[in-house]
Amino acid sequence: MKIAPWTKTLTLLILILFAELVWARAGGGSSKGKGGLLALILSPFFMIYAAYIGRKITKRSQQISAALNKMAEREPNWAKDKLTAFTERRFIELQTAWGDQDLKKMKTLLHPNLYPSWGQQILSQKKRNEKNIMAGLSVEQIRLVGAKNYDDDELDEFTACIDAQADDQTLVDDKIIKSENSSFREFWTFEWEQDQWKLRSVTQANGWKKYVYAPIIWEGQ
Repeated sequence: MKIAPWTKTLTLLILILFAELVWARAGGGSSKGKGGLLALILSPFFMIYAAYIGRKITKRSQQISAALNKMAEREPNWAKDKLTAFTERRFIELQTAWGDQDLKKMKTLLHPNLYPSWGQQILSQKKRNEKNIMAGLSVEQIRLVGAKNYDDDELDEFTACIDAQADDQTLVDDKIIKSENSSFREFWTFEWEQDQWKLRSVTQANGWKKYVYAPIIWEGQ
């Protein structure tokens, strides 16, 4: 299915209209408030494009699952169920650590290339007596969309598409000043570092093409 240029333009317009209010998430992601009447009128186009993206991600997930089944025959750590369960657990742990501003915890779970950015954001929050909490966080769906299995394990990585829901709250002096119940999608990439998977990057929903069209790598086959 090819998306016409006018459809992409309408989608971009809707995203802009929906961005009237913004709340931060772990690592600087955002939940977007709803726009006005024009956004409501154009929402069917947005829904059609969202369904198209959903199908692309699902098809990619099926391809990754087939590849992981073969990898797991030789390397059990690549089993789909293990990676999915790990992703959900680590997603919740890191969202909690972000809300608690627990730098010590984050340092053990984040890749060395990512920790400085998250750490700096937490320090900036503390200077403003501010916190960002994902209250009532629930994971709706996890689909694995990327796998790169190298001979050198230290280069291994996988990416999960995470659909979740939460009350995205901003607190100042322990008082809630912003709150929005929203569903959101993010792509979390984990890299093997010091004998464990560590979060290396978080990409927002609009970066889906980067993973759907990326090569699947398995050097040991």
